[in-house]
Amino acid sequence: MRILITNDDGIHDPGLSALESAARKFGETEAVAPRDSQSAKAHSITLNDPLLVQSVRLEGNPACKSLSINGTPADCVKFAIKNHLQKEPDMVLSGINGGANIGVNVLYSGTVAAAAEAAMMGIPAIAFSADNLETERSAPDFEEAAYWVGEVLEIAIKNMPWPGYLLNVNIPTRKNRKPEGIKVCPQSDATLDDLYIAHQSDNGDTLYYLANNYNFNNPHVESDIVYLDQGYITITPLKLDLTNYKLIGKIKEIFETSPDQKVDQQL
Repeated sequence: MRILITNDDGIHDPGLSALESAARKFGETEAVAPRDSQSAKAHSITLNDPLLVQSVRLEGNPACKSLSINGTPADCVKFAIKNHLQKEPDMVLSGINGGANIGVNVLYSGTVAAAAEAAMMGIPAIAFSADNLETERSAPDFEEAAYWVGEVLEIAIKNMPWPGYLLNVNIPTRKNRKPEGIKVCPQSDATLDDLYIAHQSDNGDTLYYLANNYNFNNPHVESDIVYLDQGYITITPLKLDLTNYKLIGKIKEIFETSPDQKVDQQL
C-alpha cells in the first residue's frame, strides 16, 4: 500500500512524524507537506505565485521520502498526486493536527482540506486531529495519539474498500487514561463564540486579534463536539457535495418560476 502523508502544521511538526510512524506499519509512506504552518487556511490553493518544492529529512524517519512546499495543504496534495508521485497513492492521511477539528472548525481546517483534496480525486483519505482534554490549549500527546491512529487505520483498511471516502477523526489524549471508545457521529453545526481582542500599534493604529477561546454555542448532544469532550474518539464521514437537499425543492419553487412570476417577485 502506498500512503501519502501531509498536514497543515508544517513538515517539521511532531504530529506529522507521529502520523508517519503509525502509517508505515501499513505500507510505503511518503510525506509532502507545507514548509510552514498553514493552520486555518481551509481549502485554499496557490494560483498566481510559484511553489518552491524542496527535499527535506523527516524527523523520526529520515529514510522517508519527504518534500516541503511553500504553499497550502491542498497545494501539497494536488502537487504530489498530479506532478510528483509516479503512481497515485492508495490512501492519503493528513495530520496529526495539534488540536481538535470539530464542529464548524472543519470548514476552516487545512488538515481536513488536505484530505478532502485527495477525496476529490477518488482517493481514500482520513484527517486525524488530537486534543489534550486535561490542559487547555497545550499540545496533545502525539505518541499516544499515534497508537490510536494505528487502531483506526487497521479497521479502515480492512473494512472500507470503496474509493474516495473521507473521514474526519479526532482523538482525545489524557495522561494514563485511554479513550472511552469510538463514536461515529455527525459534525456539529454549533457556532463559535468568536472574540476579537484590540491592541494599539506603535503608530497608533488599532489592531484586532482573534482570540483562541474555541467556545462552541450549544452543540447538540450526539455530535463530534460533545463526544470528544466526553473522551471518545470521534469519526465523522464527510462528503464533498455541500448541497442542502432539504431546501432544494423550495428554492426551485422560488427561482424556477415563469417569466411573469419572476418579474412580479422583483428578484
